[in-house]
Formats: sequence, C-alpha cells, structure tokens
Amino acid sequence: MRHLSISSSFTDLFFMILDKYAIVSESCLWRKRAWKRKIKIPRRVFTPEQKFEIVRDIERHATVKEGLQKYQIADSLYRKWKRQLMVGVRASMRNSRPVKSPDLKRLEEENRKLKEVVLNQSLMITSLKKEMNLD
Repeated sequence: MRHLSISSSFTDLFFMILDKYAIVSESCLWRKRAWKRKIKIPRRVFTPEQKFEIVRDIERHATVKEGLQKYQIADSLYRKWKRQLMVGVRASMRNSRPVKSPDLKRLEEENRKLKEVVLNQSLMITSLKKEMNLD
C-alpha cells in the first residue's frame, strides 16, 4: 500500500482506494491509466442491432459477468438495454422518440381540426352575443 504524501492529488487517492478494494474492472483500470496520461478515449456508439446482439450473446454465457467482461460494458448498461428490449421499444434503442402509428397520427390530426372548429364557433357565438347585446 502506498503512503500518501501531502502533494498527492485527490484522484490518486480515489484510484488507490478503488485498486485496494478491487472495485474496478479491467476495462476501468485501462481507462484510468489512459486518463492519468491524459489520453482521449473515444466513446463507443452502438446501433440498435448491435445492442440486441450483445444482450443475446451475454445471456448465452454461463454467467452474465463473463459476457460483460467480453464486451467491456457495465452491468447497468446491460440491464438498461435488456429492459428496453423487454418493453419492446425499438425507438428507445435508437435514443429517439417512439414512432407513432398511422392511426394515432390520423386521430391526432382529426382532434386538432375539431378543436379548431370548436374555437371558431365559440368566437362566432361571442361576437353575435356582443352584436345583440346579450352579454
């Protein structure tokens, strides 16, 4: 165990604690070393198809931990993708709004038009009442 000097930084202390208690995975240690050397690590972006294949492959392993180590992803990310698949929302896997069905779009448009008609009629009734002094 390293002894801390007064000049050691908070990050060194933080990573020393993580190392001591084996809190971090191998991929996290690699990122830590790169971070200390100020190397920019590109963020990985997965397509919906890749996410689906990764979740399926992780479930085929003997343990989930083995699959997570193979793909070097966090357990929380795996569980998020799995939950999204269970819900069956492909749009959420694309990180966008869900796709609306044509029927729903048609009904929303009809609803908008009807609201417009009711508003026009209400304005006409109000103007007629003013003309007839029925207020």
